[in-house]
Amino acid sequence: MTLAMKVRLLFALLAWSAVTMVGLVLLDFYPSAVQVLLVAGNALVALVTFFLSFRQLPATPTPEPLLHWNPELPRRGMGDLIRSVNHIAIIVSDVGRSLAFYTEIIGFQQFQRPNFDRHGAWLTMGNLELHLIKGVPNAPSGRDLIVSHIALETDHPEKVLEKLLEFEVPFRQNISVPDPKKARDNLVEAFENSEGKITQYFVRDPDGYYLELCNCDVLTAFCLFKETAKVGHTPKYMQLMDAMLRTYNESGQMKASPFRFPQLAKTALVVHRLVRKVRAELCKSFEERVNTALNGVEAAAEPDPKMLARFLARQKTYCDICQGFSDEALAAALCKSANHAPTALLLLSASRADVRIWMPPVYFLSEGGRIQQQVMAVAAPPRRNFGSCSVFASKPFEDANGRSLRQSVGDLLTGFSAGRPVEATNSCKGRNSIRGMLSLGFENDPVMQDYLRKSSRFSCHQTQETEICV
Repeated sequence: MTLAMKVRLLFALLAWSAVTMVGLVLLDFYPSAVQVLLVAGNALVALVTFFLSFRQLPATPTPEPLLHWNPELPRRGMGDLIRSVNHIAIIVSDVGRSLAFYTEIIGFQQFQRPNFDRHGAWLTMGNLELHLIKGVPNAPSGRDLIVSHIALETDHPEKVLEKLLEFEVPFRQNISVPDPKKARDNLVEAFENSEGKITQYFVRDPDGYYLELCNCDVLTAFCLFKETAKVGHTPKYMQLMDAMLRTYNESGQMKASPFRFPQLAKTALVVHRLVRKVRAELCKSFEERVNTALNGVEAAAEPDPKMLARFLARQKTYCDICQGFSDEALAAALCKSANHAPTALLLLSASRADVRIWMPPVYFLSEGGRIQQQVMAVAAPPRRNFGSCSVFASKPFEDANGRSLRQSVGDLLTGFSAGRPVEATNSCKGRNSIRGMLSLGFENDPVMQDYLRKSSRFSCHQTQETEICV
């Protein structure tokens, strides 16, 4: 029981005692009225105590500020154990050159780093650390802005632009992400200009890693469902009705309602049936699925104008199946499917089989103008066992091949001296051997021994499991 709850119960008890004492004093003078007063007063105090006891207390503030956090949303997995993000580490080729860029240009602050088994430097932006490690960088190619990156927040994007021009730092301005108002007004993506967009300047460090300088904080209230105070006050009775009647939310991020169990049970049953149906369909080839979808379908003479317009609008969404198709191809798919959108998308997918066409959004250049629309042909996504835990299973480590470290290093040096590469084995037998080698350090720890056994079985299961192509 919290301190606030104890104080509330103490005040309720004192009020109860005061009413009782007043009633006992007046009992000899007004017996009938005092009896009614005692009953009514005690009942009122009991009712107030009940409401005070079960009233939801405000969330206890954490010692560290949480910039983008909604305490009402449930935490899954290890969410109750993980407190915050401590640092991001990147591999750089020259620590001194990268250190100068991040401190003199970007504005990070260097702080003391412990001495250990690698060269590097540690920096901080106040709420997050950046660790530089000397080695072989693994940076994006630089052909587009669909890249892994670190985003840095600013309240003055116009001054950031002035500094980039002053320091002569090449940059790219993304014009894809809308502000909250634009996000509500637009049904489809549009990147003709920067009006109604978040300001995002992308720069690259000396090794090619991307940094985003943005005013993304204008999206915080929108993303965390905290816009009520800005766009209009919601009355208490509306909040109560919303809590009682709300049953499902597409984002999966709204606060859970205690009245939605029947709807959740129904949704779980429907999802289970859909998963079984989809898995059965995915076992078939594209040809079988197309023949089944077109069975008994009479082609339409003309494509539906509204549906064709939506397909054309989808071409602006990166990685959408409609990207790369001409207007005529989209119209032909709609006609052949009798203007049935799912069948038309299946026809488009079947026409490309194992190839996907991706067209990244356009953006502005610091040299002036905008980048031309790029076209990338990419292999279809890898196989996945749809509806099972392997869909989100972590990728196995490839740093152990079942042999001792000394033997592996010896083979590596021998291979280099002979001018031939050294192949590494990744079989389950190798994993079992390395499990035995690793377990030497935990031979007196039964918990760790059990973990190593389960981890080895899980890795073998992931490599041997028959998967279905999505």
